[in-house]
Amino acid sequence: MQDRLLEEFGIRVGMQTVRANLDGRCFTLKKTHRDNNYRNTPENKLKRQEFAIKLLQSYGWSKAGTRAVDFNTSSKGRNIHVIATISREGVEYHEGRFGSFDNAAANDQMSLNDLAPTNMKRARESAV
Repeated sequence: MQDRLLEEFGIRVGMQTVRANLDGRCFTLKKTHRDNNYRNTPENKLKRQEFAIKLLQSYGWSKAGTRAVDFNTSSKGRNIHVIATISREGVEYHEGRFGSFDNAAANDQMSLNDLAPTNMKRARESAV
């Protein structure tokens, strides 16, 4: 509140002054508590239930000393990468590619589009 008074009105006051004025207006500092009426709305109960279900999907029971294994887990799908080259004029090139797309493939893609870092530097210099 001290900072706000200084910013808005250019008044510099001490912490005790702020506290005394708030006490004078019957404002006191209290510990906050949770509002049960808000916490127990049907919407919030549903959110908590969905969270618990998602949380428990990655946990399972097993004997002490053994791992909990889920044999019903479906396999993950293939990766898809969206590759795009963007310049000041807009999108220069785009494609979707399945499978891995590593650093070497990214560098090859940039050289194919003639936008390797050295070429981009030349392009910027020629535009100026």
